[in-house]
Amino acid sequence: MIKIIIFDFRDTIVNVKFSYLNRNNYLWNYCINFCKVESIFNQKLLDARKQVQEEQTENTSIHDWDTIIFEQLFRNNNYNFNEEQKKKLYIILEDIFITRVKTYQDALFILNYCRNNNIKTGLTIDGTKQRENKIIDTYNLRQYFDAISISEEVGKNKFTDAVLVDCVNKLKQKTNFNPEEVLVIGDRIDKDIIHAKKHNFKTALLQ
Repeated sequence: MIKIIIFDFRDTIVNVKFSYLNRNNYLWNYCINFCKVESIFNQKLLDARKQVQEEQTENTSIHDWDTIIFEQLFRNNNYNFNEEQKKKLYIILEDIFITRVKTYQDALFILNYCRNNNIKTGLTIDGTKQRENKIIDTYNLRQYFDAISISEEVGKNKFTDAVLVDCVNKLKQKTNFNPEEVLVIGDRIDKDIIHAKKHNFKTALLQ
């Protein structure tokens, strides 16, 4: 019998596809206004992302991957924005990202089911506490969870099991349960499923 369900956030509870699309389009237009930007801008952004992922794959203390990728993009292509420009740009990009988030209706259905059937719920998030809390509160999601763990607050990102362990410990303060009574739901094997299996939890991989 499942007593606990722990959810991943992005692409599990919320759909961020349009957040990335709208934010990246704004970034492209911003760069066009200040620099010579070729039509292959999206490929350059992908290249910067790949480079950061390859170079930082062992870095478990990163919580704001987007800013690091943007900084890499600017360095790779000599987009010479000053610090004040970048500060203002990052605020705008984050606001665009947050306002384009969509909540999966199926996820809300499951969360309501859990609430009505006394199943405790947890949420594990890879990100900064400011941005993720703003998303949670903007879309009134806090009410659905008995425990929320954000990587920046924990001090390690979800390439480790630290965020999951933190969430489990918070839930243990509210009810007793055994590992076989815990279900972890996520869309990433490397960030969700592998850590859950390490602790002998049941898993569901979204694809």
